[in-house]
Amino acid sequence: EEGAACRWLPLEAATAACLSPNYLAHLLKKETGRTFTDMVTQRRLERAKEMLSTSRQQVKEIAYQCGFSDEAYFNRRFRQWVGMTPRQYRDQQVASLVT
Repeated sequence: EEGAACRWLPLEAATAACLSPNYLAHLLKKETGRTFTDMVTQRRLERAKEMLSTSRQQVKEIAYQCGFSDEAYFNRRFRQWVGMTPRQYRDQQVASLVT
């Protein structure tokens, strides 16, 4: 399931990479300058953008499918990362298809 990939926890990722969680976190920060949580959140939000552009699902359902259990938190993080709310993003995408 694609949504499950967005729900990975640091322990699961570290186990998959045969590393300790702390060492994986250290390597990620050193190589990318970003934390594991930041990277997972970005992936979740990228998937949400794709779903908002291509489906008619409710925002709360998209949030859940992308690994967010709280719609308000999803809306806040989406607005921080994209610069607009999920609904505004969807409306913009629909408008760009019409014009």
